[in-house]
Amino acid sequence: MDTQAFFARVLPATGVKFIAVPTPLREGGVYWKHVAAQTPVQMARYAEALDAKELQVYFACASYENEFVMVDEKKKYRIRENVKAVKSFWLDIDCGEGKDYDTQAEGLAALERFLLDSGVPRPLVVNSGNGIHAYWSSAVSIHPDIWVRISTILREVCSAYGLRIDGKCTTDACRVLRPVGTHNRKSGAKRVFVIGSNRANIIIGMTGMEATCGVHQLRYGSTRLNASNSST
Repeated sequence: MDTQAFFARVLPATGVKFIAVPTPLREGGVYWKHVAAQTPVQMARYAEALDAKELQVYFACASYENEFVMVDEKKKYRIRENVKAVKSFWLDIDCGEGKDYDTQAEGLAALERFLLDSGVPRPLVVNSGNGIHAYWSSAVSIHPDIWVRISTILREVCSAYGLRIDGKCTTDACRVLRPVGTHNRKSGAKRVFVIGSNRANIIIGMTGMEATCGVHQLRYGSTRLNASNSST
């Protein structure tokens, strides 16, 4: 899967999309530079051009109403009030020394156990350079309020089944992650790529918003585990 196809898969068709690049400040902290785009083609072009300059490249996981909004006389980009829609749910699994899993192999094994035990549909899995990202993409865009409710269920099911994730990331519609086809430059230049065959991964259909991303399976997993715990 190339960068353009990845963006088409995980992002809503409508709304403003962002490529984001962190720039360290002299006084400490980071300033995020945002480049606005409308289409997967534009997103891929910007991401690839910035990656070619050996910059750390991220993308905003949601789409937005406006290229920026003014808050206290300052331009703001990725804030909750500006979110238009979300198309995917995601997990960020940290791997490496001192992280949730010592190696990517351990993280992948844990994700596989979680999928088998919980009944959650198989996601698109991405090697983020050091860790693992997992994406469940809907056939349609999702309202932010509904997305938060369902992503919270996903986070709770991960916790119930013992999958260690960045829980704040999973429920943060304003999150940025690394796009496929770029490089993680925290230690060397590690390419970000899809693990396995992307054709085996399902774009979740919807008979209603509550069915998005296998929410029925998520609820079943929580119910099953709670019932098991209550019997001990």
